[in-house]
Amino acid sequence: MISNQTIRYRAKVFSDVLGQPQVTTILKQRAEKKDWPTATLLYGPTGTGKTTVAYLMAMAINCRSLLPDGNSCLVCPSCRSIIDETFIRDTQRLKGDKDGGKGDVQEFLMEADSRPLYDKKRIFIIEESDQLSTAAKNSLHTILESPKKHVHFILLSMVPNGIPKSLKDRCQTSIFNPLGVKDIMDILRSILEKNNLWTDASIPKEFKLKGLGMIASASSGSARDAIQTLEQCIMGSFFTPEQIQENIEKISSEQTIEQMLYFLLNGKKEDFYTKVSGKCDLAELIKFGYNIIARAIIYKATEEADYESKEKDYKALVSSPNFGALANLFRQLSAQTIPYLKFGDFILSVEDYFQAWKLPMRG
Repeated sequence: MISNQTIRYRAKVFSDVLGQPQVTTILKQRAEKKDWPTATLLYGPTGTGKTTVAYLMAMAINCRSLLPDGNSCLVCPSCRSIIDETFIRDTQRLKGDKDGGKGDVQEFLMEADSRPLYDKKRIFIIEESDQLSTAAKNSLHTILESPKKHVHFILLSMVPNGIPKSLKDRCQTSIFNPLGVKDIMDILRSILEKNNLWTDASIPKEFKLKGLGMIASASSGSARDAIQTLEQCIMGSFFTPEQIQENIEKISSEQTIEQMLYFLLNGKKEDFYTKVSGKCDLAELIKFGYNIIARAIIYKATEEADYESKEKDYKALVSSPNFGALANLFRQLSAQTIPYLKFGDFILSVEDYFQAWKLPMRG
């Protein structure tokens, strides 16, 4: 029986990270030499392995029995706290949009200044670091001006231009590329093998060969989206092309979110309801919708896009007279979103958005 089996998987050694050799080769060499910078910036599209690599770095820095090849032992208390994501020792994981507000800055400074309690180093993994408050960024800049040997910062961002140049200049930067279809298929096969599912007779051979290709092709370069789709297909025994496609459409993707923003921006109510409603996880939809808008705002201010292929999309967003209203909507939604926000409440917010700004509501 596989219906209740969870197949989530995160690489535990550098060689298991597929599709980013330009990153893992250098970091593995650093691990072998035990030569780590005070601050590292990992940036690239969503779902390309930034968090996984940040965990591997943190384990390598604090592992009590680091192997000669730079990989961690995976069993010492420091490694286990990261693998299990309990973070009960001296490695902490922070969210830039939640833990980087003005009220958190003083505590942030005090923790960075104090010596580690359990491990060799105190490590801060800061996700969405571009969304740190200005005060938090300034504090981080102050720390990095006089770096301490016992502290390491690992910054993650999808929006590199959201981090001040003065801060980026003090980081070693690793750029993550969108994953290719073959890379993602290799990742999915590896996951099935590690979960003893590749040889499971109850999973049709056609799914293992062609189904994984469908999932990989629809993931827009994001291994996270592909793994989420794979897990749903395995747990629900959805193996036919029609069933796979149905699950693909339910998984939040940046393409769907960009489509949603277009419909909102242009008042296409019917298209929004029929093509977007119910096909995205709401929390992901709001989170990544907000990130796309943030990238567009940065583009408007700097005329620099984080990815050249997105420049046209950002330009179209910011040139709309309704962009300011849309940005305000997502600022409010992002501030009040909770994991169980109902889609109906989101729709009401959208209706209020149109009414408040007297925007056209066609359809």
